[in-house]
Amino acid sequence: MAEPNDWEKAVKRSASNSTSGRAALYADFWERYLARLRSEHPDWMVPSPSTQSWLWMRAPIRSCGLSASFAAGGKIRHELYIDAQTAERSTARYEVMARQKEALEAAYGRPLTWEPLPGRRACRIAEYRTGTITSQHEHDAYMEFFLDASQRMRTALAAVQLPD
Repeated sequence: MAEPNDWEKAVKRSASNSTSGRAALYADFWERYLARLRSEHPDWMVPSPSTQSWLWMRAPIRSCGLSASFAAGGKIRHELYIDAQTAERSTARYEVMARQKEALEAAYGRPLTWEPLPGRRACRIAEYRTGTITSQHEHDAYMEFFLDASQRMRTALAAVQLPD
């Protein structure tokens, strides 16, 4: 029978291994995704690889980023993240886009989730799908979703009047 200290060490070691395992999965996924971005979209500013659950890149409009992520609840998410240095500025930019929701979604080609994120500095406009980093057999499909959603968002942003 293990002493309490041995048990605590085993629990900590197990948690550490699962964290590093997830970090390795993220690193591998983002490395492969970035290789596709560089190959298929050399004109997009491609970020460095990450071991995080998300990957951010500059959006084609000011004070915004495009982020692909493994979100909570077994979801993957592609988002336009609106972060204009203050909550007020971010909300104002978000509201200009929200007034054009119909046109933006028509240009995007699918419905989007509109999230003002009350109490936070930023807002988001996103599309979600089911997915987890541990479902490695689905990674290629996730990459397709992220690439498609990024292209759709860039097209939609070019089709509407945006705040300056």
